[in-house]
Amino acid sequence: MSELKPIGGFFELEVPPLGPGYHPNALALTNGRACIRWILEREKPLRIYIPFYTCYALYEPMEKMGIEVIFYSIDEALDPVNLPEPMAGELLVLVNYFGLKNRLADHLDQRFGRRVVIDDTQRFFHRGYQYAFSFTSARKYFGVPDGAYLYGADREGQKIDRNMDISVSHNIKRLSGNQSEAYRDYLNYEESLGDELKMMSLFSEHLLSGVDYEAVAQRRISNFNFLHEGLKRYNNLTIIPTETEVPFSYPFLPDCTFDKVYFHKHKIYIPTLWPDVLERDIDGFEQEKDIAQRLLPLPIDQRYAREDMERIVNFITGMMQ
Repeated sequence: MSELKPIGGFFELEVPPLGPGYHPNALALTNGRACIRWILEREKPLRIYIPFYTCYALYEPMEKMGIEVIFYSIDEALDPVNLPEPMAGELLVLVNYFGLKNRLADHLDQRFGRRVVIDDTQRFFHRGYQYAFSFTSARKYFGVPDGAYLYGADREGQKIDRNMDISVSHNIKRLSGNQSEAYRDYLNYEESLGDELKMMSLFSEHLLSGVDYEAVAQRRISNFNFLHEGLKRYNNLTIIPTETEVPFSYPFLPDCTFDKVYFHKHKIYIPTLWPDVLERDIDGFEQEKDIAQRLLPLPIDQRYAREDMERIVNFITGMMQ
């Protein structure tokens, strides 16, 4: 009887009908950590190489499983320095920063195949590689409580429960205009997320079924190119304007370090990627720590129009003069 569709009672949320979404051929899990967990349980590596410039959430599942983690360096262009070559029993993780390292990702896919894991969480609109494992994140692009897509997963005979432990209080409070309280709820919710192997919630799947992905892509591309045109003379990163790749944000790397609190006072909210890089008690990796302090990932997402991008450009160029 529990399988029967309920008839009557109170109304549920008015969400779009469940559709295939943008990644119908991927394994839809809760978050990037769950994707990593699936790969680790499947491959059982003894050692993993990951860039030092990344968040703790990426390698937390590895530490939990007692897998040796070895960090490698990047340069100011966000390119690997002396990239390790994974041997049998090892995995190499490439973070595709801002979706700018696509050629390198394709090269490693062809060179190392299943010994490579490509973190495409900043490249949502890419649908996997020929050989390598990869995953992307819906939560970094849309206002959903969970959702990540894993490519390279063999789903035959595998039973994974649905995620039922979600919260949207931060989304609702922000929609209601209570920004500060919404942000506190957001931080608490982020802290609660783990790496349990669970399928994406039906709530998120329904919401993602209603997204106009083409409109989202075009808005992001337009905003990205506008910021680049206005800020490229101050940016230490070499960036090529895009017509097809859909960016996550605009990575602006000035010569100096800006106090993000000053941005926040003017209601321009820019995160630090990733603050735990600065807190790790590990010698070396000064380049990564410097990038973590200086780099400004400027928002270019679908919520914002040309006048919002003009405001960002005018604000930054005013400080540079």
